[in-house]
Amino acid sequence: MIEEIFAEITSEAHWVLAVLALIIIAAPLLAERFRLPGMLGLVLGGMVFGPYVLGWLPAGSLDVLGGLGIFYLMFLAGAELDINLFQRYRTAAITFSLLTFIGPFALSAAAARFVDLSWSAALLMGAVWASHTLVAYPIVRETGLASNKAVAVVVGATAITDTLALLVLALVSGTAASEGASGNGTLILLKLGFGLGLLLLYTMVFLPWLARRFFAGPGQERMLRFVFVFGAFISAGFLAELVGIEGLVGAFFAGIGLNRFLPNGGLLMKQNEFFASALFIPAFLVSVGMLIDPRVLISMSTIRLALLFGGALAVGKFLAAAISGWRFKFSWAEVGVIFSLTIAQAAATLASTMVGLRIGLFDETVVNAVLLVVLVSLVLTSIGTLFFAQKVKPESLVVRPLGTSVIVPVRPTKTLNRTLALAANIAQADAGTVTPVVVIPEYDAQRLRPEAKKLLAQAEKFGAATTADVEGVLRIDASLPAGVIREMQEREGSLILVEWDKPPGLQHMLFGHEIDRIGARSTVPAAAVRFAQDDFQRIVLVPGRDDGSTGYHVDLQVAIQIALRVHKETQRPLLVLQPKEQAPDLPELPKNAQILLVDADIKGNVHHLQKGDLVILPGATIRRWLGIRPAELVAAGKDVSVLVAAGPHRLTFSKARISYDTEAIVNLGGTS
Repeated sequence: MIEEIFAEITSEAHWVLAVLALIIIAAPLLAERFRLPGMLGLVLGGMVFGPYVLGWLPAGSLDVLGGLGIFYLMFLAGAELDINLFQRYRTAAITFSLLTFIGPFALSAAAARFVDLSWSAALLMGAVWASHTLVAYPIVRETGLASNKAVAVVVGATAITDTLALLVLALVSGTAASEGASGNGTLILLKLGFGLGLLLLYTMVFLPWLARRFFAGPGQERMLRFVFVFGAFISAGFLAELVGIEGLVGAFFAGIGLNRFLPNGGLLMKQNEFFASALFIPAFLVSVGMLIDPRVLISMSTIRLALLFGGALAVGKFLAAAISGWRFKFSWAEVGVIFSLTIAQAAATLASTMVGLRIGLFDETVVNAVLLVVLVSLVLTSIGTLFFAQKVKPESLVVRPLGTSVIVPVRPTKTLNRTLALAANIAQADAGTVTPVVVIPEYDAQRLRPEAKKLLAQAEKFGAATTADVEGVLRIDASLPAGVIREMQEREGSLILVEWDKPPGLQHMLFGHEIDRIGARSTVPAAAVRFAQDDFQRIVLVPGRDDGSTGYHVDLQVAIQIALRVHKETQRPLLVLQPKEQAPDLPELPKNAQILLVDADIKGNVHHLQKGDLVILPGATIRRWLGIRPAELVAAGKDVSVLVAAGPHRLTFSKARISYDTEAIVNLGGTS
C-alpha cells in the first residue's frame, strides 16, 4: 500500500519539480565543499535521486526540461565564444584546434573499433572526446591569466573543436536516421548537405538580419529581446530536426549567428544565462545523472571501457598541448594549463553521448563508461588548472578589444543620440556593451534625481535603437569625472567616449576642462567627439607626423582602432591623410581605404575636408599643431565632426598641462 502511494506521488509533476529544486540547491554546494565543480554535484544528485538508487525521480520525468536544457547549453556555448579573441590569434587557435580535435578523435575512434563498436559508433565516439568544455575557465580568470596568450588560444580554438564535433554528430546521426529509409549513401549525404546548408543560411544569415531589424524596432523592449533570443534558438533546433540533423546543432549555430547581439558582459546575455542556469541546464545535468546505474558504473566492463576511452582522451589532448607549446613557444606551465583546460568534458560530450544512446549506437555500458570519464575529467580539470595556473608567469598579455565595454558620460545635449550611436558602432565591432552614465552631485542629489532619471531613460532609448546592448547607470558622486572613472573601474571599461559639446572657455583654460580630468584619471583609452549639424558621411583619419614618442604611438593606435571599427560597422568610406614626411606605419588599414599624401601641417590641409566628414585625430598630434584646438578645426573645416583619441591618462583639451605617466601606458595592440 505504501509503495503504491509513493509511486503515485513520484509520478506527479509537482513532486518532480520539488526534488529537482532540492538537487539544484544542495548538490552544487556539497560538491564545492569537496572542491569539485558544481556541475559534478548535479550529475551525482541525478544518480542518487534517479530510478537506479532512491527512485524519487522516475525515468523520463525530466525529458522535457532536460531537452530544453541541452538546447540552451549548446546555444550559450555558441553565443559565448569570443570571436574577437579567435581572430586575434587565429593562426595559433586554428593550429591548436585541429590538433586537439584530430588527436583525440582518431585515438578514440580506434579505441571504439578495438572494442567492436560499429564504424558509425566509432566516428561518433571520436567526436565525443574531440571537443572540450571550459569548465575550469573561472579558475584561470581568478588567477589573473584570462589574458594570457596560451589561454586565449584555447578559448579561440573552442569554436572550431565544438563546431567540428557537432558536424560529425550531425553527419552520423543523420546517416543513422536515414539508413532505414534509403540505402543510397550518396543520396543520404546530399540530403544532409542540403539540410546543413539550409540550417547555416537560417542561423548565420537570416537570424542576424532579423535580429538587427527587430532590436532596432519593437525589440528595444528588453523582455521582447529575451523572448526573441529564446525563440531564435528553439526555431533553429526545430529546423535542424526537420532536415534530419540533431536539434542541438541548430541551437549551437544559432548561438554563433547571434553572437554579436549577446555580448558576454551585456544584460541580455546575463538574462539568458540566469534563465538557463537557474533551471534548464541543471535539469539536463540531473537527467544525465539519472541514466547512471551505479551497479553498471562499477562493473569491470564499464571500468575497462572508461580506462580505454580516458586514455585516448588524455593522450590526444596532451599531444595537442605539447605540440602547440613547442610550435608557439609556450612554457611547460602554460602547456599544463592548456592540457588541464581541454581535458574537461561536459557540454558537447554529454550531448553527443545522449544522441548516441537515443539512436541506438551506444548501449548502457558505453554510456556509463563515458559518464565515468566525464566525472574524472571534471575533477582533473579543476585540480590541474589551479596547479599549473599558479606556476605561469603573467607575461604575455592580450589587451582587451577597444569596444568590449564602452563608457559614455551622459549630459543633456542635442547630439546625445549620435554619441550613443557612435559608441554602439565601436562596441558592436567587438560584440561589446555600451554603458551610458548619468552622474549627479552628492550635495544636490535629491533635487536632480528626477531629471537625471529622465535623461538616463532617454539615453537608454537612443542606445536601444542602435541594436547594441545598452544598460544605463545613475551614479551619485562628487563630480562627473569621479563618477565616470569609478563606473569605468567597476565595469572594467575598455574605452571612455565623451561628448565634447562646447569649445573650452576661459575657465577651462585656467583650471582645466572636465574632459581633461576624465582623461587624466582614465586607465583605459579615452576619446572626445564633437558632432557637426549633419551626420557624417565619410571617415577621415589624420595620423600626423611620427615623432617617435611613446605617447604619439599610443594615441595613434587608439585613433586607428576607432576609425576601423566605425568604418566596419557603418560602411562609410575611409580616407587617410598620410603625411609625405615622417609618416607613421599604418599596417592595419583595410584595402578599400583611400590614402592621400599631404603635408604634415593640418592647417594646410583643411581644403581636403568636406561637409559631413568625421575627422579622427590622435590627441598627441592635436597638441603639437602650434596650439591649434579642436574647436578651431571645426570652424576651419566648415561643419565637420571631430573625434580626438588618446591612450590612458592622455586625453586633454585645455592648455592647463597635466603630468602623464607614460611609463604606465600599455601597448594597445591591433584591432579585431
